[in-house]
Amino acid sequence: MKKRMRTGSVLLIAIILLFSLAAAPVFGAEDTAKGEQQQVLTVAFPETKGLQEVYKDGTYGGLIYDWLMEIAKYTGWKYKFVTGDVEELLTGMAEGKYDLMGGMLYQKEYEQYFAYPQYAVGSNYCLLGSRKDDSSIKSFDVTTLNGKTIGVYKKAVGKIERLKVFLKANQLTCKIKEYEDVKAYEKCLDNKETDLILTSDATLKDTYNVCARFTAESYYIVTKASDTKSCEQMNQAIEKIYEANPNMAEELYDKYFPNAYSNSIDLSKEDKDYIKKSAPIRVAVLKDGYPLTYIQHGELKGIVPEVYELIRGLTGLKFEYVYASSYADAMELMRSGKADIVGSYLSDSYQANGQKLVLTKQYAQLNTVIIRNKRAELSGGDLTVAVPKEMSAPNDGNHKKIAYYETFKKCLDAVDAGDADYMEIPSALLESLFTSHYYANVTPSAVGDQQMPVSIAMSDKPDVELYSILSKAVNSLDERKVESIRQQNLISSQISQPDLKTMLYSHIGAVVAFLIGFVILLIIVFLTIGRLRLKSREMELKLEKAEETAQAKSDFLSRMSHEIRTPMNAIIGLTSLSKRIDNAPDSINENLEKIDTSAKFLLSLVNDILDMSKLQSNKMTIESEPFSLKQLLVQIEDIFSLQAKEKDLQLDFSYSLTEDGFIGDKTRLAQVMVNLLSNACKFTPKGGRIGCSAEEKKRDNDRALIEFRVKDTGIGIPEEDIERIFGSFEQLSQNDGSVQGTGLGLAISSNLVQLMGSRLEVKSRLGEGSEFFFTLELPLSAEGAKAYERPDNVNKEKQLSGMNILLAEDNDLNAEIAISLLELEGAEVFRAADGQKTVEMFSTSKEGFYQAVLMDVQMPILNGLEAASRIRGLDRNDAQEVGIIAMTANSFKEDREKALAAGMNGFIAKPFEAEDLIVNLLAYKKVFI
Repeated sequence: MKKRMRTGSVLLIAIILLFSLAAAPVFGAEDTAKGEQQQVLTVAFPETKGLQEVYKDGTYGGLIYDWLMEIAKYTGWKYKFVTGDVEELLTGMAEGKYDLMGGMLYQKEYEQYFAYPQYAVGSNYCLLGSRKDDSSIKSFDVTTLNGKTIGVYKKAVGKIERLKVFLKANQLTCKIKEYEDVKAYEKCLDNKETDLILTSDATLKDTYNVCARFTAESYYIVTKASDTKSCEQMNQAIEKIYEANPNMAEELYDKYFPNAYSNSIDLSKEDKDYIKKSAPIRVAVLKDGYPLTYIQHGELKGIVPEVYELIRGLTGLKFEYVYASSYADAMELMRSGKADIVGSYLSDSYQANGQKLVLTKQYAQLNTVIIRNKRAELSGGDLTVAVPKEMSAPNDGNHKKIAYYETFKKCLDAVDAGDADYMEIPSALLESLFTSHYYANVTPSAVGDQQMPVSIAMSDKPDVELYSILSKAVNSLDERKVESIRQQNLISSQISQPDLKTMLYSHIGAVVAFLIGFVILLIIVFLTIGRLRLKSREMELKLEKAEETAQAKSDFLSRMSHEIRTPMNAIIGLTSLSKRIDNAPDSINENLEKIDTSAKFLLSLVNDILDMSKLQSNKMTIESEPFSLKQLLVQIEDIFSLQAKEKDLQLDFSYSLTEDGFIGDKTRLAQVMVNLLSNACKFTPKGGRIGCSAEEKKRDNDRALIEFRVKDTGIGIPEEDIERIFGSFEQLSQNDGSVQGTGLGLAISSNLVQLMGSRLEVKSRLGEGSEFFFTLELPLSAEGAKAYERPDNVNKEKQLSGMNILLAEDNDLNAEIAISLLELEGAEVFRAADGQKTVEMFSTSKEGFYQAVLMDVQMPILNGLEAASRIRGLDRNDAQEVGIIAMTANSFKEDREKALAAGMNGFIAKPFEAEDLIVNLLAYKKVFI
């Protein structure tokens, strides 16, 4: 019996064998309606496209599944679905293992195995399919089937009979090739053993064209033969379903199977040549035409670009989009030649004919709805309808007047304002507009819910070849893909953000509560403001007092600096002059050296106090200028070489640099290094060792990382003092007073390193020595990388010989010192006691007579800044070239900047070193000589 069943089974269910034969595992039960204890039926469910489908998420679908769900509403059944191979499931059904099985064709001799209900659940269609690459067969010309070979499954007797009827009715002579093996039958067309294959919607491959379609047998849902009770229950349920909806079978078939087929496009040689040579087709589209076209994340999205991508895949045509602001603007772009076609034409052929346009077949439809003003009734026939320009008004007999507007939104605004009574609008666009804007006076009407066609439009004098290609492409579009695109763009809708008006009306309760709260808040704010104003005024007075105090402090420090530096200049200057006297007794020279040392120490105290004041008031700034790091280190080494020799200290300098030029604050870096080396010399006993190094740790294209270290073998720092040595006025606890200092050096150095973007750190052990180190990231500079040679320490006599120098100095003693120093070096000096006299002496002198001007800043009648500015403004050649060097006791940065702004070339702070003055003047010695 099993052998007979297996042999004849496919004759009973030919439709299933022609459907997909895929295997799958067993799935769990499917719940139905809630209620009492329900009967659970096992359903043999061979996975078959369109009929019985199993989805990736484990859910079920298909025509048979939908029928079962509908039947369960009348029977209360629950189901357990078993999927697998169709023949195995069929055999199991015949043996009584399963309760139900769908998609069964009727054969009387098999009623011994299955119980058939009275009513079928649908009918399938027979299809003749051909290969898409077979251009000899035309789906629109049945005569091209003549003489072709058709592959059929031998046991599908009913289908073969209907095929023969079809061939006879169309007077076709074809060879029918029968296959006993289902696998061989399924591959016959792919293997080119036949020209055509007799198939169905469920088994139609994407690589096949449909050449013909005709009806076949009805199919049923059956029970096992012994279960007549369930069969009768099902029969009654199907009867009630048809009574409620006579079109149930047709609707489900249309749901799962296409009404039209996606055949390959038939492009002629002329079409292919045109496509090959064609430039991109310019398509006029609305930039804001949801759901057809819209911009999302900077890209064009919507139904239109996705459908045109399908057309590109079918034809090879390329498209580029020209954006329009409105529907009428899109039409104008095409008429003016700026676009070749309108991407989405929304009216019918009658409207297009009046606009001198030709249309392709519509490729999509949009559901529309009628929107009316709440005060308008759609029954009078004397209404005004709002219509976008270039579109047709609805043919509903309700309007007497048509009001045209640029866009659908403006039409809706007009209906809301009462300027028009109603309009027709795509429902998806309406949803978007309702979300983003508030319309208080409009309401959807029960009248309408029409379909708006979407077509491609061209001029009525079109490019015929292009029109032919586009028409073929539109007619070859897969309707399922187009519908999927339409649904996807409606689901993932580009809903705009609501405007303020919409948000207010949507949350009116919250708005009222907010306003009440806002008023209360205003009252509290006004009361608080009054109190805060009193406190604010009090704080302003304190701030003004603090600013006055700070300004007074700054003024005091500036005056103190000037007043201390002026006599200091005399002391250091006279000492320098005295040291230059030949044959002076050793005791005198020793005293002069002590005076010079003490004076310079006093000057360093003044400088430290001024620097600390700037740091505390955040007025210290770091410069960025090119400099040579090697030159800086050599100069520092020269400064400390003599001091180290006198204390019998070994001083080692080392530097490992790839290149030498950097950008930074040379002065402040030198100040830090000098402070660290000065401390090392102070606290390292005789015979000790001091090391100073600069090592390049890392370098990229334009920056270098330089590590600076100063290490000594001195007395070291107690562990309890390490945390506080960087504080102001801090000194080591073991300092017995023999070492002079303010305790500001390390505090200043630490702050300067921090301003330069690093941190000054220390390692020290008591009795073994200390090591201070920091790392700076410095930009590279080719300008700063200059070869440096150690200066010749042999004093050259009369270095300024032949120079005429104009000295502007109101202080007689300072003038006397400067003149003496300069004359000792061979210069001839001419003094002016004020700024006005300085300008007069320079302007009346012979051009090029003075090689340099030494300019005090604070002078009577005319200060040095004004005097320098006037000299630079004189109409003579040397006025711009003569060197003007400021010599002033005002040593702040702003004083330097003012001097340079006035036209001065250099700046020397009083008290000055004679060598510094000579070096500055030598730069101008050869200018006029």
